[in-house]
Amino acid sequence: MNRAFSPFFLAVLVSVALHVHQVSGLDANITKIIKVNHHGAGDFKTIQEAINSVPVNNSQWIRIHVSAGVYKEKVCIQDHQEFVLLEGEGREKTVIEWGDYSGDSGNHNTLTSATFTSRADYFVAKHITFKVFRHKNSCYKSCEFLQFIYAFLSIYIRCNNTKTGERGYLFILQTMQNSAGPVGQAVAALLRGNHSAFYGCGFIGVQDTLYDQKGLHYFKDCYIEGSTDFIFGSGQSIYEGCTLFTVLRPGFLTAQGRQGPAEDNGFVFKHCNVTGTQKVFLGRAWGRQARVIFYETIMSDIVNPQGWIAWLGQE
Repeated sequence: MNRAFSPFFLAVLVSVALHVHQVSGLDANITKIIKVNHHGAGDFKTIQEAINSVPVNNSQWIRIHVSAGVYKEKVCIQDHQEFVLLEGEGREKTVIEWGDYSGDSGNHNTLTSATFTSRADYFVAKHITFKVFRHKNSCYKSCEFLQFIYAFLSIYIRCNNTKTGERGYLFILQTMQNSAGPVGQAVAALLRGNHSAFYGCGFIGVQDTLYDQKGLHYFKDCYIEGSTDFIFGSGQSIYEGCTLFTVLRPGFLTAQGRQGPAEDNGFVFKHCNVTGTQKVFLGRAWGRQARVIFYETIMSDIVNPQGWIAWLGQE
């Protein structure tokens, strides 16, 4: 670890450790339990209805337990709805899914495209996934089918190299667009509250999956999937024991937004695993003095040996 980063690294570890200690005794402090079941077997059928029931300026921990299922809704926790524990029944069992994206017919931008937004302080999520729905108009399903056909046909299609006289396979798969191309930025979760923690959660998207906008955040044993800048923002955050999985096309893992030396934000990835199906750079600097640390993290061969790349502003 670079010695220049040591004070920041230690400061983040201490501040997050204090926060984790604070939320570790949550179960004993729960004063109310709200149950969500989309079949009607709970207090509410939708997650947003449950959140809307949280009192303004709430100061007592409320658990919102969400039964297994895919909840197709856009969810927002406002800044006055503090002390909420959102709990699913498993990362692969309880899913919040929506399909807004920057530039869609609803005139959304990166900020407003988020499937899930938390503006409140003192928020905790457990065992739940936040997901961007891949639209039919993104050609995702069509491209999957075409890729299968092209892969099959590539066995038979050969091309001549006029310069060398060599013959080889023509792999059309390499030219295929992925679903992120026509859709653009589509945020699975936007986090701007302070003192937030996520345990065993999933964040699934392609471009701009997790907008770690600002605040002190802790991620433990989470799964984060994407392609381009899929963890970005100016949060002061630790990701511990998380899997960072690249998909669909070569891209960039982080785009950290620190602008100057006076800012104390940055991302620390501790004991994580960087893997996936596509090559990836560890990050590119969204801010002038971006700060990202990978500490005792496993990196598979999908990581570009160069590590980092300059921000060229093309996406």
